[in-house]
Amino acid sequence: MQARPAIARLCRDHATLRAHLHRLHLSPDPFCPWCRITPETIEHFLLQCLHFQSHHTALHYRLSALAITTLDLPILQAATPPGNLLS
Repeated sequence: MQARPAIARLCRDHATLRAHLHRLHLSPDPFCPWCRITPETIEHFLLQCLHFQSHHTALHYRLSALAITTLDLPILQAATPPGNLLS
């Protein structure tokens, strides 16, 4: 699976993240299955979860080479072209 379409799906419809599923009464709790300390939201999954820290670090390192020093959900959404939303 390519990263951009996966990020686009997450940003568009929350995919299968527990915070969203919990609101729909499809999950017993909203918490991240990896760290269990915070709700599993898009931002938590992509940018904050300690379980994926090595991936976050690698992403920040690669983006710093492009002079991108701040990474947040709006930046990820802006970097994901609408044409990839259905990929």
